[in-house]
Amino acid sequence: RRLVMMVVLLLLLVLPGLASQHDLAELDAQEQAVDPKGYLLYCPCMGRFGNQASHFLGVLALAKSIDRTLVVPPFISYKEYPLILEPYEAYFDIEALRAYHRVVSMEAFMNTIGPAIWPPEQRYMYCYSFQPDKPVDCHTKEGNPFGPFWDGFQIDFVGDREVTYGMSPAQWQSAFPPSEHHVIALRGAPAKFPVLPEHRGLARYVEWHSAARQQAEATIHQKLQRPYVAAHLRVGSDWRNACEFLPTTDYMASPQCDDLRPEPLVTSELCLPSFDIVLAELQEAAVQHNARSVYIGTDDLTYVDRLREAWTLSDVSIVT
Repeated sequence: RRLVMMVVLLLLLVLPGLASQHDLAELDAQEQAVDPKGYLLYCPCMGRFGNQASHFLGVLALAKSIDRTLVVPPFISYKEYPLILEPYEAYFDIEALRAYHRVVSMEAFMNTIGPAIWPPEQRYMYCYSFQPDKPVDCHTKEGNPFGPFWDGFQIDFVGDREVTYGMSPAQWQSAFPPSEHHVIALRGAPAKFPVLPEHRGLARYVEWHSAARQQAEATIHQKLQRPYVAAHLRVGSDWRNACEFLPTTDYMASPQCDDLRPEPLVTSELCLPSFDIVLAELQEAAVQHNARSVYIGTDDLTYVDRLREAWTLSDVSIVT
């Protein structure tokens, strides 16, 4: 019944824009050298941060299996219209990924070797087609975020190319040899959601950027009293609507928790706990860990107002 995610040790309150664009003067040799085995690009165009991060692990695994350098895209944020492109290094350390496979940030790629090895007249969009009797149509830059994402790097495409769904690594290499398809740009992430069990372990290579850690520590010092607990409360209108489709055995990213439960049934109560349950479990956690403050990240600040009104632990503050 532990419905609220409690983070007891280090709370990393990552805020947007804490790392600047990659300094081109400091790009290392790996980013400037041309990979003869080719490159894989994609638009992280499904969902918000969590979905994009989940897809990223699957794409990282694919890039390694087909032995192409992964061009790591920025995260897409919708805090401003039509979108904001936040570099991977605004949050995470790209160097840590290289312990697993070859990578280069999209910013570095397009500002160094990209224009030379991928000139405008050779830029094709690759996409899956499920209508073999019709010409492939990737709807390349139609709509948001597809159009604004590629526009953010001044990338246009001259045509579409079909990718067969479910290809093995050997089939990828046979169908798209680097000598003829040096850069493959996919319309969306070539990965499943939720992330496959065999790819979950790749999260070990996703490490916080040092600047993110420093700002997180500064924020903790300024806003929280130790010891503290933290909770992520997804209770906004879009989430409430999503929880109306329950019960079911498999919903969104629920499979990552199924190993912990004998019966992997996602109920409405699991999806959207009642206010009384959330209040009780937050207070129980605060007492259990002798917390002096509780940090809440949420998509509905009015919910936090209700928690403060009902809170009975006078020596424990609620912080957002």
